[in-house]
Amino acid sequence: MSIASHRLLASVVLTTVAFFVGAPTKCRADGKPGEPAAVKPFPVSAMSAEGLIRKPANLFDLEGKTLRFSPQEDGSWKVKTMDTAKLEACETSLPTAGWSPFGAYGWRVELPFAFPFAGKTWNAVHVNNNGNISFAKTEAESIRQRDPWPNSGMRSMAAAIDMRSAAGEEQMVAALWAVYDWRRTKVAVHKADDYLAVTWRVTRQDGDMPVAGENAFQARLFKSGVIEFAYEKVPERDGIIGLFTGQPVKGERIHQWVPKDKAPHPSVDIASATIDDAGSVLRFTVTMREEIPKKIDTESLLHRCEVKHGELRDEFGLSVAGERKGEAWLQARPWVVPHRVDGKTIEFCYSKVLLDGARCFDVTWDAVWWGHPGRFVNSRRDVLSVVAPAGGEIDLSSATGTYAGNVFEIFHYPLMMVHTGPVLRRIYQRVPAEDDLALVLTDFRPDDLFGEGWGTGPINKPVHGIGADAKAPLSGVEFGSKRLLSSMQPNWVGAPKFAAGGRVDDWEWFNYGRAITWIAHEWTHKWGMHLRFRDPKTGKDEDLYDEHGHWRPELHAPPFVAVIDLYTPRPVPAFSIMNGSAWRENPDGTFSKSNHHLRLPGGLSALDLYAMGILPPEKVPDMFLLRDLKGGDRVQATKVTVRIEDIIAAMGPREPSSAKEQKEYRLGVYLLHEPGREADAKMMSRAGELAAAVADFFNRATGGRMSIRPTGQGK
Repeated sequence: MSIASHRLLASVVLTTVAFFVGAPTKCRADGKPGEPAAVKPFPVSAMSAEGLIRKPANLFDLEGKTLRFSPQEDGSWKVKTMDTAKLEACETSLPTAGWSPFGAYGWRVELPFAFPFAGKTWNAVHVNNNGNISFAKTEAESIRQRDPWPNSGMRSMAAAIDMRSAAGEEQMVAALWAVYDWRRTKVAVHKADDYLAVTWRVTRQDGDMPVAGENAFQARLFKSGVIEFAYEKVPERDGIIGLFTGQPVKGERIHQWVPKDKAPHPSVDIASATIDDAGSVLRFTVTMREEIPKKIDTESLLHRCEVKHGELRDEFGLSVAGERKGEAWLQARPWVVPHRVDGKTIEFCYSKVLLDGARCFDVTWDAVWWGHPGRFVNSRRDVLSVVAPAGGEIDLSSATGTYAGNVFEIFHYPLMMVHTGPVLRRIYQRVPAEDDLALVLTDFRPDDLFGEGWGTGPINKPVHGIGADAKAPLSGVEFGSKRLLSSMQPNWVGAPKFAAGGRVDDWEWFNYGRAITWIAHEWTHKWGMHLRFRDPKTGKDEDLYDEHGHWRPELHAPPFVAVIDLYTPRPVPAFSIMNGSAWRENPDGTFSKSNHHLRLPGGLSALDLYAMGILPPEKVPDMFLLRDLKGGDRVQATKVTVRIEDIIAAMGPREPSSAKEQKEYRLGVYLLHEPGREADAKMMSRAGELAAAVADFFNRATGGRMSIRPTGQGK
């Protein structure tokens, strides 16, 4: 942990401000007032984020400049920055982009010459909507392997691209990578005998973060191998720029472990483990004494490594069960650590970007076998002092000299600690830990692409009969509270989706409806949704939830109390904030799905309320599930009744029962601001109104059966 982190408690400034400005109005995006809501803004506690900002902002500073990358004989690159930014005329417009995940649409463009890059020569490239050129395949074919949603930022995306490139899975020239709106993209090319020019005129994807305007920049690939980027107009202040060649860099070995003790089982017998400096990445290699199996039919074998510096921890590895599968749990999405298996050896590429400049970290090597007759573990923990040279991150505006491997700069907003545990521990060292629910917000924009983050799920209090997660909740020790029940990672309250009103696609919202959907959804994950039911006809148990713990889309999950008309002028048959669907049975026996927008608050279903302990079993009406769906707008399916008694048959009774379950909850609202200044008054006001709107939603959606009060008020 840094000195700044240790000094946090001495330097945090705590301010509690309560806003009692009268009842907020039901306001549409056009500012027209509607009926008043019957709630007052909640009190907000403001705190400095000192010690929680892992890396200060590095905002874009290349507008009006051109970067030139010249290849050298040894495979490195000489970088030069020029104070002009003339874009070559590009007369050939590429076809209008189509939809692709996260804007990663690509066009194949033939080259009039052979272009040398990443140790190969290329006769064609893929020009991608997101401000980059890839080589072996379009970015659309790679984006699912580094899926950025929900809580990635520019730094975590750069780390993912860096690792995949070093592992040979991607080669990319990033002129200005970001998630751009494909509907407003204009990309044009110019082909000459000795160069290809590509001009992007693109606008960021809206609805998640503010859109600053159209960006105009160009990439030029020369026959000689020289690459240039020119930036005519770039109002956005973050993005990824550089060359991801994946070319290997020969570095020194910084760690080697050869076990001396006998392994508890042959399956976990580690022969050696090493870490090598490889330019922008570290190569972690573990060698077993036995061949790595391709699959295991029963139980599983896990090889993993943990890297820890300060309060941050990354874990990655290879599991072998029915098949081999890479696993990673990193500081933020995308969770990508590429691996390669060769006989007895597993190699991982870990980007130095994830170390945030740390020169010292702990590493734990681990091999675990879950099988008959038991669980066998072989592990070793080391504390390393990393003296390896810096990674691929450089300051492109002042770069001189040559650079090997992946060469890039990440422009980003402040990198914020997003793990809820460390954040709340700091908060509860300053204020009493009396919250049942906690809402942590920032008044500054952090390095975050989408302004959404994970919830914690259940904490402290076990509940039986609604699923394994609720039965074995997280310990409050991590969060510094024995009382806390649920929270979610910090979010920027200034993001468009946290405004009182706005639009998502062609839907208008007001009364903080967009933010309510996200916050209420994450808090409700405290109770699941992991219900199953026992089909009385077959006697078999069947899940009512999907792999993410949401209601299956085949489940009819209408709100027990309809509230959507409080948040949009287009009320439609809605479904639960925990997903599912709103199905309508047509006279001809087919079914049609409502077009309720997933990002607007429909309400809580009867099954939600049962899982929450709000409704007793006898008050839960029958629902239904559709099987064997066929068709499009009008679906043919088999309707299966889902009764609460069939859920109890599969899950057992809920304990505590509805009669004994808590119905009133205390909510603490916290606003983090940058060190050296006070909290933004407008953001304080918004945070207080938003919290009150969320509390009002739960009160209305439960038919008045549940209440949320500010911590310190009420019972």
